[in-house]
Amino acid sequence: SGCVPCGQSTYAPTTNILIACTLCPPGTFAYGWATSCINCTAGTYAPGTGTLCLPCAAGSWSAPGSGACGPACPDGTYPAIGTTMCVPCDPGTAGIGITIATTACPTCLAGTWSVQWGSVCIDCLPGTYSGNQASSCIACSAGTWSGTKSASCTNCLPGTYSGASAGFCPLCPEGTWSGPAATSCTDCLPGSYNPTPGSSSCLPCTAGNYTGSPRSPICLQCPE
Repeated sequence: SGCVPCGQSTYAPTTNILIACTLCPPGTFAYGWATSCINCTAGTYAPGTGTLCLPCAAGSWSAPGSGACGPACPDGTYPAIGTTMCVPCDPGTAGIGITIATTACPTCLAGTWSVQWGSVCIDCLPGTYSGNQASSCIACSAGTWSGTKSASCTNCLPGTYSGASAGFCPLCPEGTWSGPAATSCTDCLPGSYNPTPGSSSCLPCTAGNYTGSPRSPICLQCPE
């Protein structure tokens, strides 16, 4: 009598000759003379005990140590053409439950963005924007604004202004004015006034009236 080597996909964890070789469980395999089983690699599977690892069909996937191939790649990945591996979505792309072999995840549209392994495209916040396939959103410059999910920033209208990353353009207060795409409001000069917020110009005081300082909302009557 003597020791007999364990065959493929079987193993014996000890040297006790009274113990027969054990079949490897699903998702694992072994070469001859094995003391333990090895996980099947990603893209392969072992469907039963004592079986070898088999390649997944195109368009399906498996993680290491799988007993079966999944019908779709995990969220944030895609089945690459010509392989049985699931590949991470690139920044600016995203995907959920992709089953058809392809070269990339769907592209994020302008106004959205994603990081690598992204499962969904994220809307840009107010005050930011993005083009197609963006990995981040860009802040709007001063004098412009944007709403949620914007593909570009819009100039502030006359009578309004903004700093950088603005989600809206506030009105200029009384006694001030602004032109288009303004980054700040300009004070009305002495001799002029503005009683209305959001104005694009100042009004001159009429004869016999004056303003004592810049940024005046009204004109005062000259003393006799």
